[in-house]
Amino acid sequence: MQHRNKVKPNEESWTWVMKECVKSGQFRLGYCIARLMESEFKRTPEDLVKQNEANAMKAKADGKEHPSALAQQQSLFEIKIQ
Repeated sequence: MQHRNKVKPNEESWTWVMKECVKSGQFRLGYCIARLMESEFKRTPEDLVKQNEANAMKAKADGKEHPSALAQQQSLFEIKIQ
């Protein structure tokens, strides 16, 4: 992500984005931000990564691991063609 004025977000910027992901419970986006930080800065804030994992485990326990739109779709292998 780079602004048109050649302003590139630094580690602090991505840390704030990760904090918001953890706070809002968006663990899927948190996974992406953690991977980006690992590739860009060679490290991630471990406390935020652990909190993101906790959000993912909570969602899995609640049965909300996958988006509801995907859960409603019928699997390709379950379709019976006559």
